[in-house]
Amino acid sequence: TPSPQHSYAWQQVLSLDELIQKLHEVINPHRQSKAAETMGCFADIGLRPLEFTRLINAAFRLGLAQHRELPLAFLDVGCGAGLKVMQAAQLFQTAHGLEYDDCYVETARHVLSKAGRDACKVFHADAREFDRYHEYDVIYLYRPMHVESGLIEIEEQILAQLRPGTLL
Repeated sequence: TPSPQHSYAWQQVLSLDELIQKLHEVINPHRQSKAAETMGCFADIGLRPLEFTRLINAAFRLGLAQHRELPLAFLDVGCGAGLKVMQAAQLFQTAHGLEYDDCYVETARHVLSKAGRDACKVFHADAREFDRYHEYDVIYLYRPMHVESGLIEIEEQILAQLRPGTLL
């Protein structure tokens, strides 16, 4: 059974997690484009911030433990509004996003610029045809498509280009 202090601290963390989820909705109010919907892309959804924080910190530590050449590079496939790219930039000198939906690309670029993350880049591209996966040490892929065949194509494209030790 958690102590009252542990429970209170956990409630604070969950409250911040919920706040960030709500801010995500405010930052990117755009509906998914018809082109992205037709292709089978998910609308801009995000892994809960607390869970992403755990994953991104573990990925960074693993990259260091592998003695990979610094700086490490991060790519978010299906980055939506770019919040995960912005968060990854706290650890990774290179933090980029890949997005198919025009409105989401515009929103992500605006958000990153307003946040002073001008070094972060968002590419407008089809993840099934992107040819630069080999440039990244960590590739984050959280449900960019709900069409299984499209998701398989993305994964095959990534796997064909990965360097040894890249974290997916």
